[in-house]
Amino acid sequence: MRCAQRRFESDNTLTDLAHYVRSLPEVPVDAQVRIENVTTRPHQRLDPEDQLQRNASLYALDLWPISHVGVVIEAAA
Repeated sequence: MRCAQRRFESDNTLTDLAHYVRSLPEVPVDAQVRIENVTTRPHQRLDPEDQLQRNASLYALDLWPISHVGVVIEAAA
């Protein structure tokens, strides 16, 4: 398990977060990833492909001012 840290502004979007996750060297380019808000119980799945969440601000998704997300690599093509 590796930990990466980054600060985001409240008006950044879930798409911005997904782009950051994809830029991490541990995430294969062709991998399918699952992003979860692990600050909450139960964990909330965050889906950047969902139109309602894609452009939602991190503030609106309860990921700001402080939160932790988990990234699960589900499969690589």
